[in-house]
Amino acid sequence: MDTNKVQPLHSEDLNADNLAVRLNLAVELLYLHVPFWALLLENLSIHVTRGVPTAAVDTFNSRMYLNPEFVAELSNTHFSFLIAHEVAHVAFNSTGRRQGRDPEKWNIATDYAINAVLRASFGSMPEVALYKSEYEDTSAEEIFTLLDDMPQLDKLLQDVAPNDVLLQPLSEDTNTHEVRGGKQPADTEKGDNSVSKANPDWNAEITKAMTHAKMQGKVSSNFERKLTGEKDSQINWQSVLRQKVSQQLSRDGRDDFSYIPPNRRFLYQDIILPSSIGHRKPTLAYCVDTSGSMSSEELEQGIAEIDSIRQILQVRLYFIVCDYDITTSKWIEPNEDIPVLTGGGGTSFVPIFDKLEEENIDCDVVVIFTDGYGIFPESDRGYDTIWVMTSNVEPSFGECVNVRIPTRCDI
Repeated sequence: MDTNKVQPLHSEDLNADNLAVRLNLAVELLYLHVPFWALLLENLSIHVTRGVPTAAVDTFNSRMYLNPEFVAELSNTHFSFLIAHEVAHVAFNSTGRRQGRDPEKWNIATDYAINAVLRASFGSMPEVALYKSEYEDTSAEEIFTLLDDMPQLDKLLQDVAPNDVLLQPLSEDTNTHEVRGGKQPADTEKGDNSVSKANPDWNAEITKAMTHAKMQGKVSSNFERKLTGEKDSQINWQSVLRQKVSQQLSRDGRDDFSYIPPNRRFLYQDIILPSSIGHRKPTLAYCVDTSGSMSSEELEQGIAEIDSIRQILQVRLYFIVCDYDITTSKWIEPNEDIPVLTGGGGTSFVPIFDKLEEENIDCDVVVIFTDGYGIFPESDRGYDTIWVMTSNVEPSFGECVNVRIPTRCDI
């Protein structure tokens, strides 16, 4: 994002209406370049006020407050950065994770952690933003303990802007003006039969925002790694995958036909056809998601594992490379090398099953290696499918093997 294209307005020219115009421009930049933050922003209402020194969020009422004088000094891109920073405080539960820690010191720790994530997307940040390269890939909890060894901590506590996560709602007599509304929160029943407004389910909102952004090809693997953290799998996923594939491929032959059981591949069309039985050699369809959201490490890991499986079991492989469409589809014999991967962009899993049906590919199991952020078929297409997921997305059908489970609160 280019921070030099738009010059900031002078504070004397910035009333609430002007701020609303600039806010729309800043939000448009978020939707264009980093929609993940723009989608999360939809859950907050935004208010202009001089009741906060710079900017702040009220987690109790899902509100963001902006000081017009402070915003006036920012370019549109740095204004976008500020908005994303405040959204991150709410979405990643800075208030709930404090747990009795010193509020000002905790605010500094969360600022360092959040800005390390944002810097990767924005490329630059406002001069007042806190950032240290040594705090890359470090959680706010870890940074909090490291701050004790910082020689200039006392000066930092004096110079840094006051806590931008409000410890309590602003006083009702504080002059504020709403410039952008948020989603209407859901009603919840209280114990006395009265009704209150519930805050968003931020875990669910983060998952939805990540899904939409990935489907647009707007989430880099580096950003996701910083956001979720690289977590070791809770299980040995390679062993589980190998076991599941072996079970499917070891079923006795395929040379004859029987209506018991019927062919699952046509049941979703209300067509009953026989399934094959007999002794033909097992075959495997393997599909790799090469969208822009899949890291090179994930792709290499998936290819290496399936390559090992097919050589050990000596199975013929129908290899599919897919992002939003099929880029490669071919049979590969056990002694052939797997081709170089190509692709990028959004993700859809529908073309995979369309291709299998179009080419009448008769395979025992379909394995799809993906981060799961894409368009699923509307119904089970009848193939025994194993999804190897690098995220916690739940497929609409088939079995799932998780490579790692992302967790909230890693920043």
